[in-house]
Amino acid sequence: KIVIPPRLIQEITGTSGTSGSGSGGVGSSLTSSITSGITSGISSSIGIVGGTFHGTSTMIDDRYLSPLLELDALLENFQQVDRRTPVFEELEPQLTNLTKSAVSRLKVFMENKMRELSSGGSSGGSGSSSGSNHQSNVASLQFSLLRYKYFYDFLEKYSPQVTVNIRKLYTSTLSSHYLNSFKNYVSSLQKRFPKAFVSESVKNNTIVELSTFSLTNLTSSVTSFSLGSLSNNMSSLWSSAEKASKTEKFFDLGDRFEKIDNNCLISFDMSPQNAELVDYTELWTSTFVLLLNTISSEYSFLLNFFTSIDHTTMTSTTTTATPSTATSPNRANSSSGSVRDHNHEITSEIFSMTFSSSFSYLFSFTESYSSQTWDSIGVLLLIRKIGDFREMMKRRDIHQESLNQFWQQLEGMLWERFNLIYEKNVISVQQLVDND
Repeated sequence: KIVIPPRLIQEITGTSGTSGSGSGGVGSSLTSSITSGITSGISSSIGIVGGTFHGTSTMIDDRYLSPLLELDALLENFQQVDRRTPVFEELEPQLTNLTKSAVSRLKVFMENKMRELSSGGSSGGSGSSSGSNHQSNVASLQFSLLRYKYFYDFLEKYSPQVTVNIRKLYTSTLSSHYLNSFKNYVSSLQKRFPKAFVSESVKNNTIVELSTFSLTNLTSSVTSFSLGSLSNNMSSLWSSAEKASKTEKFFDLGDRFEKIDNNCLISFDMSPQNAELVDYTELWTSTFVLLLNTISSEYSFLLNFFTSIDHTTMTSTTTTATPSTATSPNRANSSSGSVRDHNHEITSEIFSMTFSSSFSYLFSFTESYSSQTWDSIGVLLLIRKIGDFREMMKRRDIHQESLNQFWQQLEGMLWERFNLIYEKNVISVQQLVDND
């Protein structure tokens, strides 16, 4: 026998009792009163056997989990009831309206939680020395949100269209937050290290400076960084490059790779003298390390919150499922592979929508440098770092098509710029040969 306790009705709908004791049984008066009283979880009064309850509340917290689990268990048991029996006809409208009430309250609650993420704040605007506040506040809010994962799972099971809207709200909120955070961080870098941005294309304009090099040394320097050897074995560039003379500083690797090899966020607390020595590649690396840390934190949350090992409703619907139409886990006709595909589809969609604006901004951030610089070593360093970042994401088991496309676009742009610099240098050398 399936029984709907009056207590459960109060807890699910948020009503308070004013009289009567209630038997907890399922009678005709309970059927009619609940059917007519519970509408979208915000009815003004709900009658039960032995008394009347008033004042539905939309406010819930983690204590709502217990009655929600109880309701879910009732709904699962109801799947076993024969549709042709009087019990089915009696219970279905009651459980349907209780489910609608729960869905309505959960919808308001989860939407408010998604909006709260925007209060995580942006970093960088104050010149933070670590930049870690960029994701720490949001990560803290996300961690607290994991307590309510079952609320989301309940909605996914009984009203999947609501979860679609929740995901849209989530991606819209986080997309705006992350974009603003990266903008603020880059703005802080520009204020703290202005020379790295302003003079980069001037101080590394090797084409202008070629006339100061001897033909023999210049030709040796250029050929030692041949494009073919770089594409086949880039590691040889960093391990075996010889120190050039002071007059060949534009082709000198020096300690530039060591400065960006540790993948640390750049310190805003360094002395003014040291700050003047910072170049764009260090600032670019720091910005992209921040991106990778943000992606790692965000992706972990997506996997833990928006996915499930037992999705039971994978078809789109615009209405709340009724107890008779909701798919039972025991009856779900889906393999583990389809669940895995569903989870991957959800996380990929959220990931792409969340970071697309940030990817576009960081692509423009890189393009503003590559379109002006003649620093061939700097360009090669960025290409090398992209390879390192790709491997880092693989080690963290983050495989997202939108991220792979982002890396490919960056690499294509940087290789195009390097080819132009290389060709210009070769032409300049040839002109010197012809002049001789």
